Amino acid sequence: MAEETTPRPRIARGKRRDQYTRIPIFSLRLVRERTVACPEPGVGCEAQAARILHALLDAADREKLVVICVNGRNIPVAIEIAAVGGLHGCSVEPRDLLKVVLLSNASAFLLGHNHPGGDPVPSREDIALTASVKKAAEALGTPLLDHVIVAPNGRHASFSELGLL
Repeated sequence: MAEETTPRPRIARGKRRDQYTRIPIFSLRLVRERTVACPEPGVGCEAQAARILHALLDAADREKLVVICVNGRNIPVAIEIAAVGGLHGCSVEPRDLLKVVLLSNASAFLLGHNHPGGDPVPSREDIALTASVKKAAEALGTPLLDHVIVAPNGRHASFSELGLL
């Protein structure tokens, strides 16, 4: 297949070719790094999402924020560990979380993260981040289905079940 070429602009009167600014052209691709065994094919409820998150995060010694992208039948099509923090949280912007959602052509997505300290109760920061991600996702037409927090002792908390979503 022939590579697509961009026509060269005409040189304006009085301008030399070296006086033009070069604008880089990029293409974005998702790269599959590995797979994870999923205990169930879909994430139709918070308990199923929690099982996936426990499999990914229970051994983590610091907080990790995960984006689970799903198709129209709530079957995961992509999972990204979007941020890794310290013992007391991680810093991330909504646009960083939504990038994988858009690139994977997901119909919707879930957020999940762990609380290594063992208490899955959402913090003020967790609630604020979820609200800002939900607002940004609504603008893009890709709904945030839930945000699930898991703790290493098998416990979890769901924003939708707690009425926080």
